Amino acid sequence: RTLWSVVDNDIIKIPNYSAAEMLELAQASDNCPCQFYKPTCTLSAETCATQGKTFNNISCACEDCPTNYEFNSETNSCDLCTRDIPYCYSYKDNCTCSYCDSRYKVASDGTCVCAKNVEGCTSYASEAEGCKCTACQSGYELYENSYYDVLTCEKIACNLDTFAEEGDAHLAEWSYSSNKGYWSCIPGAVLYDDFQCYLPNEVPEGRIALGVVVKDSPLYDESTKTYSNTHRSIRAIAIEDGSEAILPWSENLYGTVTTCNDEQQGLKNTDCMIAAGAENTSAAAYCKAYHKTEADKDKWYLPATDELAWTFGSSSGWSGNDYCYVVWGLYRNNEPAGMSPVDYLASIFYEPDTGYGRLSSPVEYWSSEDDRKDMATNYYFGVGRSGGSAPYKNKALKVRCMIQVAVPYRQMTPLEASKIRKGYKDYLEALNN
Repeated sequence: RTLWSVVDNDIIKIPNYSAAEMLELAQASDNCPCQFYKPTCTLSAETCATQGKTFNNISCACEDCPTNYEFNSETNSCDLCTRDIPYCYSYKDNCTCSYCDSRYKVASDGTCVCAKNVEGCTSYASEAEGCKCTACQSGYELYENSYYDVLTCEKIACNLDTFAEEGDAHLAEWSYSSNKGYWSCIPGAVLYDDFQCYLPNEVPEGRIALGVVVKDSPLYDESTKTYSNTHRSIRAIAIEDGSEAILPWSENLYGTVTTCNDEQQGLKNTDCMIAAGAENTSAAAYCKAYHKTEADKDKWYLPATDELAWTFGSSSGWSGNDYCYVVWGLYRNNEPAGMSPVDYLASIFYEPDTGYGRLSSPVEYWSSEDDRKDMATNYYFGVGRSGGSAPYKNKALKVRCMIQVAVPYRQMTPLEASKIRKGYKDYLEALNN
């Protein structure tokens, strides 16, 4: 199987040619001095045609038609597929569909049918209508992704219709230490105007609710460089939803790069924005002026991105159902007339219905974190897809303020703690009955 050639009266060896290649070269040459042995081919075009394949005379083999071609039995050749299967974008050698568009799958007859593979979906439109999901099972909500033109079912992490019992049980728990008992304001608890947290059945008469706790952490004393043994640092989001506050980050600071960019210290950022020249109609000025009583005046600020994430989303150092408890606390203390818990959740997270269910457009809130010359950082909340972006500073977005205060430990013995738990359980039982 070695091919020899005479070049300039020298015999040149041309190695590694296949028999078919040697035959082709030999047939193309009138002066080849080589002697070939060509095996007799027992196949024919007719034989291959019975298999739906074409006959290759050189390789003496029956071959399939390439992708997107089909075998023509009349001409014993491969013709380009002329079939037009709806929603198919690639065909096999027999012109049945090999790949369908998204939301479709290949059926046994080679056509494209609805895949119906959206998690949590219970109803679909027809093939002609695009196979879109039209309804979700309990615990899921429809979400429209207009970029990809799809509807999906997003799992609701905080399904408030079924979260009441768990949320109430959570409030009955608190941190307890054997050497100093205390109940710290845990996420979901309500902070009042005396800067204490109370269970619903313990609220002193006349107390005014300020916000719902989103983070409870040790209080660091800068003067002693140690953590306090008497107080905790509490951050709470305003109970009022700030629906009346649709404001720019700052029109005055549009085109200005500031140093107001701490991811977790909204109070620091807010003071920085005011000092840099944020106008009275800015998001920072709104929160700086916000208050419920004289006691909490000058203590509110525009939250940083992580502080917003601690409220309704997820961030570094965040775990568990804390933000579900926050939403539950907000619902219990607002109790909007005629609104179910899930509808209330949707009102916090999403803009009004745009045709594909109430969860179409995630609500965006301003953070106090600067991003660049013309843009600042916002935070949007959604079912399983909260996150941040950087709109222009003069864009009007929702504003929801936050407060950070030092809350004293609540001293108690194990017996007192047990009585408080039992009292709250009895209160819940009476409330539910």
